[in-house]
Amino acid sequence: MIEYIKEAELRVMNIFWQNNDDGLTKGDVLQHCEKLKYPYKKDYVRNTVKRLEKRGFIKIVGTRKGGTRFAYVYKPLLSKADFWFSLADLNENEVKELITLCNDFLTNHT
Repeated sequence: MIEYIKEAELRVMNIFWQNNDDGLTKGDVLQHCEKLKYPYKKDYVRNTVKRLEKRGFIKIVGTRKGGTRFAYVYKPLLSKADFWFSLADLNENEVKELITLCNDFLTNHT
């Protein structure tokens, strides 16, 4: 179960979930943060990625050459849906019930 996640960590996780095809380096994450106008500096992004790895949200899946150095490539360990279900601490039956309730709601309100 995930007890908490900081706003910056969630923003970075969203970047990983939206750009998960080949994985991302810390530099890739920084570029996405800049495009999204997040106020995060290089060191802050680097530390956030390290924290996410340490907490088991992402993992290193390889390396990629960037300039004169190699950089670690990271991918999420959980899908976005699995993350939210874990955050809510729902068991399988509760997830099925939630899906049924959502489907009923959408059917009756569309």
